Amino acid sequence: MKHRLAFVIAGLVCHGHMLSAQPATRVTPDLSRLKCGIDSLEIYVVQASARRHTGTLVDECRSSGTGSARVLTRIYRTTDRVLGNRLDTIVDLWSSLEPRSYHSVSSRMSSGEKIRLDWSGNRLRGRIEPDNKPAVAVDEEVKSPHYNSASFDVLLRASPLAVGYSVEVPAYVPGRGLSKLTAKVAGEEEVAGQASWRVDTDFAGLPVTFWIGKTSRQLLKQVMHLSPEADIEFDLLPARRS
Repeated sequence: MKHRLAFVIAGLVCHGHMLSAQPATRVTPDLSRLKCGIDSLEIYVVQASARRHTGTLVDECRSSGTGSARVLTRIYRTTDRVLGNRLDTIVDLWSSLEPRSYHSVSSRMSSGEKIRLDWSGNRLRGRIEPDNKPAVAVDEEVKSPHYNSASFDVLLRASPLAVGYSVEVPAYVPGRGLSKLTAKVAGEEEVAGQASWRVDTDFAGLPVTFWIGKTSRQLLKQVMHLSPEADIEFDLLPARRS
């Protein structure tokens, strides 16, 4: 989602350029478009003409419960020399993808962070604990609809994509609060042997491009544009689907 995949983007959103303003619709995810399973992606740092492999990401999704209690649980495991190691567990309602919980433990070089957020009714409560800094308690009133920024990629994959489709997503970004994420389908390309939608997005100021399979709705590729000279790229490996 993820990197959602959005889950590894959250700590990097302070840089980047905004996309041009575009008319956008309210997000309307339909999870019947997706299939749960396990996807693995290779991570690369791209600078000028140099492309360096730095790690891997495993994205697992599960469905559990029935009726209005049915949820989508996603587990992300990142092992990377640049992004660090990270384990994220994200739980959203199946019917709407509105959030229920987000738990994350990460380490990068000499620093790390623990995040625990839980949504109940119109309240968001939790705690953000960066290493070597004071913990921050979270207790906020939230309005529906809004989403977890870590689920950004899934929201797009479950949306009615077509060339020109654009959307604004009100999403909670840990450490920043409620932000507006935007996306627009810029075109169609073939990636990893699949016809895909190219989706250009603004993740709270960080430009990110997703390539989403038209039929599979898998995240085939993601590029985080850190600067004109540097990108972080995620490429899908053959995945097990259920």
